[in-house]
Amino acid sequence: MESDALVVGGGATYFMTSLVDHPDFAPERHIPFMKYAGLGGSTVPAAVTRRLADYGIIVFRAYGSTEHPSITSSLVTDPEDKRLYTDGNAAPGVEIRLTGDGEILSRGPDLCAGYTDLH
Repeated sequence: MESDALVVGGGATYFMTSLVDHPDFAPERHIPFMKYAGLGGSTVPAAVTRRLADYGIIVFRAYGSTEHPSITSSLVTDPEDKRLYTDGNAAPGVEIRLTGDGEILSRGPDLCAGYTDLH
């Protein structure tokens, strides 16, 4: 972060918690490099998003899957409650449908078209 002046990070929640829980973490030194944090890829607990926001980090969440990585996202410009506690809205071009048993069906521009070399 310091050597490359990074200000945006993203990934699973553990990515950020491992940084802020690291024994060498010093808010006064590291927070200036942690302006934005995009979280997804795993459960995103409200306690974590709130903790990061309390440090002044602009947190935004996203939801996707291996076969359809960009289903929903909040935006850095969304109100804080939406960014911290929801996965936002459907991404441009994405359609979502929930089945009666809670399954999430989606389609959109980056949906996996299929797998090759299956035996």
